[in-house]
Amino acid sequence: MFTFLASAVLPRTPFQVSRGGLDSEGGSVTGTAPLFVAVAEVELHLPGARSLKDKRHDVRSLVERLRHRLTVLVVESDHQDLHQRAGLALSALATEAEAARGTLMRALDLVHESFPGVVLDEHVSVVQVR
Repeated sequence: MFTFLASAVLPRTPFQVSRGGLDSEGGSVTGTAPLFVAVAEVELHLPGARSLKDKRHDVRSLVERLRHRLTVLVVESDHQDLHQRAGLALSALATEAEAARGTLMRALDLVHESFPGVVLDEHVSVVQVR
């Protein structure tokens, strides 16, 4: 459904952190702030959608509104082939757990206020990644 374009791979500099939490010379990274990732999963029902085109219009409008107003990543993660259901995944990064959770809670408030359908379920979790 989506096409991703390959981007140029940039060489690693001594200041970038590798996946293992080590710097490019194999030493551990010290003095870095904690990093938290908050993830929300939202199940939506669109009773007025009569086709996938109707659903895409409503979901795309919601996704763009969320991206425009808040600093969150939003993807349609479930039920792409059903015209009255949608599953969204949202995420936010912050150096404090409550800041990450708060960003997603504001995003969920916006979903409840502006989505023309029904929110069936929502779940938020926060994980410290460093």
